[in-house]
Amino acid sequence: MEEFGGFPVTREEIFSMLEEKRKEGFGHVTLTGGEPTLYPKFWEVAAFAKKIGYRVFVITNGSALGNPEYAEKLLPNIDELCLSIHGPNLDVHDKITRVKGSFDKMLSAIDQVSVYGKLKFVMVNHVVTRLNVAFLPDSLKLLAKKGAIHQFLISNVTPHGGGGARYGELAVPHQEIIEHLPALDAVAKKSGITLRFYGIPVCLLGAYWRYSNDLFYAPRTTIARARLENGAVGWHFEDSPLPYREKFYPEVCGSCVLKGYRCGGIYWDYTQLFGEEELKPFTAASLRRHPKETVVAS
Repeated sequence: MEEFGGFPVTREEIFSMLEEKRKEGFGHVTLTGGEPTLYPKFWEVAAFAKKIGYRVFVITNGSALGNPEYAEKLLPNIDELCLSIHGPNLDVHDKITRVKGSFDKMLSAIDQVSVYGKLKFVMVNHVVTRLNVAFLPDSLKLLAKKGAIHQFLISNVTPHGGGGARYGELAVPHQEIIEHLPALDAVAKKSGITLRFYGIPVCLLGAYWRYSNDLFYAPRTTIARARLENGAVGWHFEDSPLPYREKFYPEVCGSCVLKGYRCGGIYWDYTQLFGEEELKPFTAASLRRHPKETVVAS
């Protein structure tokens, strides 16, 4: 925010980029940040994207959306929404966000979405750290009571940005997440919420491997404000056609039938902390041995 404070992205630049990519054939746009609702009259950006034919997806922490007046302006102009939850109660959630009242605002945002009732897809992203991993089933139980959520995405903390600076302190061994799978699966099936996992190699999910978000990865182009190589501030473009974005494949993954198109691999920083011995590459036979009834929805 400090680096680009003198170089704000103008409304004209945003609209022009949206038009350019729409003409190239893009039909889905994710508006994210940082926190996109901090942008002045952000709902107008969403409305423009929808007007020119995009399916509009917004990722937000819900801080603004919990306000009924703001929700009334934004929700009719989007199709899909992602909210963030960090725990099942105020103590856990607000401790992680370090923003007093953020839990109540997030719940209010979910309530506004529920009242509106017209979004095609609503998901909640839960980034797992040492501070909240023990509460995973409770967080899903909380959402199950709300009735407005279609998908619960459990994301392993990434070694980038703020997560990178404190990765050794925050990162959780995969097994500590996976041990909650039976309880999470039971809540998901009862509530009808789709369960997904990001940042965990597919093979580690075992019989629940079909819950991997990698299997549903869509090619994308990320466009962001950045400091370019020549020192100027401008648009940075990153094409990510496959799910191994920001991850890699250790040698043990060489024989796995899901490598590449169906599994994004593992974070290098994770292997430096916890090793890679837990990886067990899938064969066609081992995939067939796992029951299909573990799938909740596609």
